[in-house]
Amino acid sequence: MSSAYQLLLQVLNTAFSWSGFSQPGQRNLLKKALGVMAGRLKEGGAELTLEQLVKHSFEYLVNFRSTMPNLSTALCLSQLLSTVSEKGGNPAAYREQTASLAKRFLSQEWVTASGEKERGNKFNEALHTLLSIYLEHVDDVLKAVEEIAGEGIPELLNASKDESSSSWPTLSRQTFLVFYKVLLAELEKAARKIPASKISDSTEAQSEKLLTWNLAVRDFHILVNLVKVFDSRPVLNVCLKYGRHFLESFLKLGMPLLDNSFKRHKEDVQSLLKTFQLSTRQLHHLCGHSKIHQDMSLTNHVPALKKSLELFVYRVKAMLTLNNCQEAFWIGNLKNRNLKGEEILSQRSQESEDDGEEEEEEERRSPQPEEESEDEAQETDRGESKKGAKEDEVDEDISDDSD
Repeated sequence: MSSAYQLLLQVLNTAFSWSGFSQPGQRNLLKKALGVMAGRLKEGGAELTLEQLVKHSFEYLVNFRSTMPNLSTALCLSQLLSTVSEKGGNPAAYREQTASLAKRFLSQEWVTASGEKERGNKFNEALHTLLSIYLEHVDDVLKAVEEIAGEGIPELLNASKDESSSSWPTLSRQTFLVFYKVLLAELEKAARKIPASKISDSTEAQSEKLLTWNLAVRDFHILVNLVKVFDSRPVLNVCLKYGRHFLESFLKLGMPLLDNSFKRHKEDVQSLLKTFQLSTRQLHHLCGHSKIHQDMSLTNHVPALKKSLELFVYRVKAMLTLNNCQEAFWIGNLKNRNLKGEEILSQRSQESEDDGEEEEEEERRSPQPEEESEDEAQETDRGESKKGAKEDEVDEDISDDSD
């Protein structure tokens, strides 16, 4: 019975997805098709406008939300609603309802006829698509990502191995990878949609864009930090891939905004960069982890990511130099560390042998850089190994002491 239900919804979705309905000559046919569903709620379908037919058809279909036997069928209903909403002149009017319904399904515990929790590849595929629909239709995707990453996942960490998040029952240790991949992908997509900065932007417009980037960077930091706990190869692979994409979007769209906003919002810009720096360092540690384990599926992402990380360092330095704030910036060598931030032993041994031959290499303005931060995450390696030793990655520190 559930299979027939699902197939019926799939057939309807396929029918209404027909590209011919977008042609003016097929408008009457579209109205007749919508009238079949709309007529079950309101009589006189022939006299209704297309927008009214879409509205009544949407309302009719929503009534089936409580009859879904499984997640796959719930996904089919969500897809059908999304398709029907696009047939009217104002699909945005239905975005909130579509997102709300998708969230309802994601917040529901799905069990089979035998009483066991739904799981498996088909369940994960349906979950992936449904979560994408939710984040694509929700009004504030950055807030939605933070809600799941900042509340749902911590609930999962505090739960036993077989339990799920209390606020997001579809989020379990078995489905974490699905959530993680969609969250990072949609976050990066949202970052690319942040309006580009213009020199002519008012102070208010700059503040609004800075706030949006602050939210995006904060979400990114939460997600990247999760690899300290969920460190399986698939999770690390996703982090490397989408971490680079987000970093590239920040360099392309975020940095021009910081360039134009620095003089008016210096403290906000420095705060944003400090938060983002925590994420870039974790990505650097992830690169080191990939090299140590010599995992080809991970190391394939490393060269491009390292290139973007280095570009970020020098891009920030260029911005601060342009604004005569070089004292807020100093460069040093990052020590290779594992995912938890612990120094890699092989490097420590090498440094012990070369201790007497180290040369001062940090480039900075502050006379006492060691007092700028006591955070372990901002510790820098001040030496350069003797000739022939492999050079470490450069890293930056952003200081609040500049005026």
